[in-house]
Amino acid sequence: MEKMNSVNLRVPLSAIILHQFWFRHDRFICSNTFQCTIRVHLLNKMVHSKDCDTNLQCMSSKQIRSLRHQCCRREISENGQESGDSLFVKFVFLWKASSDVYDYTLDTNPEGFADALAKSKWKGSTYGSIEFYAQSGTVTGTVSVNDGSDHELYLYGEKIRYLGKKTSISGCRFTTVLGNIPLKGLNFHLSDVSVPYIFNNIQLGYIVDADGAMKYLKELDLSMEPITAENEQRSFKANFSAGEQFEATGNMSEPFHLNSSQGWVGSVELSFIEIEVGNKKDVV
Repeated sequence: MEKMNSVNLRVPLSAIILHQFWFRHDRFICSNTFQCTIRVHLLNKMVHSKDCDTNLQCMSSKQIRSLRHQCCRREISENGQESGDSLFVKFVFLWKASSDVYDYTLDTNPEGFADALAKSKWKGSTYGSIEFYAQSGTVTGTVSVNDGSDHELYLYGEKIRYLGKKTSISGCRFTTVLGNIPLKGLNFHLSDVSVPYIFNNIQLGYIVDADGAMKYLKELDLSMEPITAENEQRSFKANFSAGEQFEATGNMSEPFHLNSSQGWVGSVELSFIEIEVGNKKDVV
């Protein structure tokens, strides 16, 4: 199979995952068309397009979803100037759930929940601010550019759904680490979340083992160094427990930003983390 060096999908995959956050249909068979903006890095050249229609089809409620997209892209340089070249990008992805659903309102550690509430001036509804549901899974599919051959992808990921009101999480700040350790067959979600006047530094998350069993996060100690002019990479360290103790260390790449286009004010900063497990390295 041809290597993936010619097409780097770091940004589009993030965009795809974020758009799955906002898909809220629960019907057994349903389809929806929505707007998305995708960026593709091709041979060190950035390609950008305006919003294009994308088709998302649900084939089995909460379990399998397919995403099909095709659109013409116009190449832009690193300084933001458009060239006269256009590219045609087409992809098909299939999402498959591989774990139970993590319910933020029920599965959060009670002691940590109470501590987070005690550290805040409580003025709002707690339930509405954490009405999130997360599920681990995989994304498989193909990507092609112009008349080139299809590049096959197999990726781990997570689907998060928020069913509360946007006003309930106004001013929310969070740090979330999504990871996969193929050597042990583990997926993990680690989050530290604060919402003004509701809770401070609530710790949320879970671990999914090789058999698909979900274990809820009990404790989390998460630290990340800030980026400075002398050091563009941040070190990362996390100690967490979910039935057993885990430790993850590594380096974070320079972040890139995704600004909201879905009616809420704010942005998401994304980084990749290179971690070491034994003598093997992974990127999360």
